[in-house]
Amino acid sequence: MNSKEGHPRIILYLGAGASYFADYYTFVDFPELLFNVKLREAEGMPPLSPNSGRILGAIRSSLERNSIPTTHDNFLWRLDGYTQFLRLNQCDDALQDFLRENARLFDLHICTEQAIQQITASTIHHYSSNRVRRAKDDSVNGFAAMRKVIDLYSSIASLNGTGMNLDIFSTNYDMLIEDLIEEFGAQGDRPVTLANGIPGRTQELATWRHQEYPPENHNDCLLKLYRLHGCTCWFYHSQGDDNVYFHRRDATHQPGDRLCAMYPGRETHIGTGPHGHSFRRFYEQLQVCDLAVFIGFSFRDDDVMHVLLKALAERCGTLKILVVDRLYTKVDVRNKLADAAKRTTFPTRLPEDGEIDSLKMNFGMEPDFDALILERCGTMLGKKKGD
Repeated sequence: MNSKEGHPRIILYLGAGASYFADYYTFVDFPELLFNVKLREAEGMPPLSPNSGRILGAIRSSLERNSIPTTHDNFLWRLDGYTQFLRLNQCDDALQDFLRENARLFDLHICTEQAIQQITASTIHHYSSNRVRRAKDDSVNGFAAMRKVIDLYSSIASLNGTGMNLDIFSTNYDMLIEDLIEEFGAQGDRPVTLANGIPGRTQELATWRHQEYPPENHNDCLLKLYRLHGCTCWFYHSQGDDNVYFHRRDATHQPGDRLCAMYPGRETHIGTGPHGHSFRRFYEQLQVCDLAVFIGFSFRDDDVMHVLLKALAERCGTLKILVVDRLYTKVDVRNKLADAAKRTTFPTRLPEDGEIDSLKMNFGMEPDFDALILERCGTMLGKKKGD
């Protein structure tokens, strides 16, 4: 089946596993950045403060005892729960009556605040760093893999036809795609260009604007990047100013409470600004494209899964889904979507067996990963090898 005229045949979704090959940590691995003293030193991050270390260590032990994954977001969910509890205690007479004799609530407050600040600072420091530049200096194989990745994205874009763009959606906070474009974008036969809502892609102090995305089928733009969860280089400036400003050079010096990133306890207005614009675009494209390719996405995010399930229920024609991941197969993903469908009141439809496929691989790290993905995309779109 061909897409409707003027609409792309294929869109791309990048999860944390799409950046793992470049030495960015996933949410599963992120606690290593918190507790590994030598790793923090190598990353140029200060050690955990005693209060942060105390409460984060206690949370890790609690999660492990309860068989809950010790992921970045689960640490933050616990800390946000403590914050909400402490705020409620400040204004709730009934709770105060039970807790007035507890002398350690202020200690909990101090530890919680410091832990949130240190996790946020570590997140900004790690994901705002330039891994492409580091690989160029220190890793020949890693640098070569980066070139193959950006060439793969360009090749996937070509499946949409001459003059068509490729929409890339991501829940990653890092700057990997921008750095890949900066390093390799002008090196091929056709320049690989990118629009991400920021003027000049990385112009310091520029504000995110949806008008920075060019019209459909704009020949001067090959890739369009939509960040569903924000970025570690995006910050608000002052109360009452809804603009999102780009800071790369001084990201680590920006106040953590001004970070424009969606994770537990931080971003609540998901329907406005870059978050809302990106989610709406994702929903619109899922309704008209033929193939959605998910690379390194764990299918743990209900917001994303509910959009996908709703689009499947409402679209005309079949949407095919390709999952590229080192752990999950199409069966795992279908089971995760089935669970997610129980947590929404919107109409949903699960992909049928012939509509979903998977490639189990370490993206960016295995030989011919790019050729395997491109070939599978062509097959699922109805093209034969060699066409």
